[in-house]
Amino acid sequence: MDSISTITTTEPGLIVVFISNGPGELTTWVKPLAEDLHRSLSLRPYAPNALISLRLVLVPCPNATGNEKEVATSWKLFEKVTAAKDFWKVLINPKKFGYWPKEGIVVFLGGDQFWSVLLAARLKYKNITYSEWITRWPFWNDRIAAMSNQVKLALPARLKKRCTVVGDLMADLKNNAKNKHPLPPGGWVALLPGSKKAKLCVGIPFFLELADQLSDLLPTCHFLLPIAATTNIKEFQEFSNQEKNPIANEYKSGIKEIICPKGNSKWKKLITTGETEIQLIEEQPAHSALSQCDLALTTIGANTAELGALGVPMIVILSLIHISEPTRPERIGDG
Repeated sequence: MDSISTITTTEPGLIVVFISNGPGELTTWVKPLAEDLHRSLSLRPYAPNALISLRLVLVPCPNATGNEKEVATSWKLFEKVTAAKDFWKVLINPKKFGYWPKEGIVVFLGGDQFWSVLLAARLKYKNITYSEWITRWPFWNDRIAAMSNQVKLALPARLKKRCTVVGDLMADLKNNAKNKHPLPPGGWVALLPGSKKAKLCVGIPFFLELADQLSDLLPTCHFLLPIAATTNIKEFQEFSNQEKNPIANEYKSGIKEIICPKGNSKWKKLITTGETEIQLIEEQPAHSALSQCDLALTTIGANTAELGALGVPMIVILSLIHISEPTRPERIGDG
């Protein structure tokens, strides 16, 4: 019994620490890479007695929603998830946030690249930066994983040997998503209003009205709306409520009701005040359904990269009407 107890309480000998920030990076980079590592290696928490632990440290980001820790924890891919608000505390006193072995690797997957360099230096771990477009602190990176050869070519000559071109982390989305769950016949339009309050307070009323108008022009068109991991249907209802979101007063459309799945349907259905039906996709990621759409109407963000990887034609919409309303999103849902 003593030997069993000793085995189950053994601390990891090495830690892989992912550094990331907002919802887009979490769903497009962090989650797929974490799942792939678990398939390739024996890691905690999947293997409780493994010698390698996989952790996630979130870093400060003005574009974060505040729900990132809860979302990442729900995936059960990490032995520990540290909130962005605790990042400086981790730097000052790491021991308060768990056991840190002598050996470890910090992997940058979103945010400011300096945060991963700083944490790696504090913990005396190796540092790997995934560089999508540019490596900002190449001399402080032990290894650089580049999206393209252009990133490598931009490095100083003596640092090129540190860089390996690994490609786009989202490049395999289309192959992995194909035809897992075929959509019913017809033309499908995906609506992606965003995941952050600043976008949703404008995006929800706007996209609902857009759906109503498109439905009038194209009666046979079907709509689906993937719900980002950091938001939910309740927030959608609040953003479409004219009392809670003053911007909704500028639009005629709203949410009439939410219908739970019936029969063979697996998705909830949003009915607008204009009687337009919008299928709500709550499972994450929604790549299978998105890959089958004929068109996506989206705001700016990481979702545009996802759509590009999936090969879905898109129209990127940027509202210029309400950009002078910076404080209103913060009041939505407070009460």
